[in-house]
Amino acid sequence: MTGRPLLLITGASRGIGAGLALAAAGRGYDLVLTARSLSPQLTDVADRARAAGASVDLVPLALGSPASVAALAATVSDRRFSGLINNAAHVGARGPLADQDVEDLAEVLAVNVQGTILVTRAMIPLIEPGGAIIMMSSQSAQFGGNGLSAYAASKAALTGLTISLGRELAPAGIRVVAVSPGPVLTEPLLALPPARLQEMQASLPMGRFCAVEDVAATVLWLMSAEAGYISGAVVPVHGAR
Repeated sequence: MTGRPLLLITGASRGIGAGLALAAAGRGYDLVLTARSLSPQLTDVADRARAAGASVDLVPLALGSPASVAALAATVSDRRFSGLINNAAHVGARGPLADQDVEDLAEVLAVNVQGTILVTRAMIPLIEPGGAIIMMSSQSAQFGGNGLSAYAASKAALTGLTISLGRELAPAGIRVVAVSPGPVLTEPLLALPPARLQEMQASLPMGRFCAVEDVAATVLWLMSAEAGYISGAVVPVHGAR
């Protein structure tokens, strides 16, 4: 790889995706960032990444739409990437599975599973040997999510994808790793009642939520040559939870 390595990050307008973009820019990566729309939030992330020295392209991506994934693939088909971070996800409505709307359940699976698979499939030919694909999973894949059964199932699906694809792409020199954070204090958690947040924080062994910076540092290390023999694995970032 020559020059600044190029990284594609899905769901980069806020939360973990925005944190990943800014951390990667600071580590010398150029970026292609996607979100459902070219919102002011995404533009702000891009401006801050450019201020850190990165070249940044923005591409709208609706992960639940195969046509949108195909449009992304066509847009970047002439570029070569050091990595892909599959961060975008749809959490869905919280509550008992029996009460969930069928359309919302379908969107969770279409975005988190089908969309992630389609983006990954489209990007594989564009990733250089020595590159890596990172799947953003969740501790809910192992331990369940309170009122988020479909979301937990979708994240568990990424474990199987990571293991299988890691074996498949190893001969090409491309690694595949899933990162599984504990509760991260981003918008879905912040939507909970303050009393519930305090209760959750008190139950965490380290006494604090996982930070976006904790996740970003782990992902960027996994992208590096120092993690060159880690593939087909799920790496927890959960503070002994």
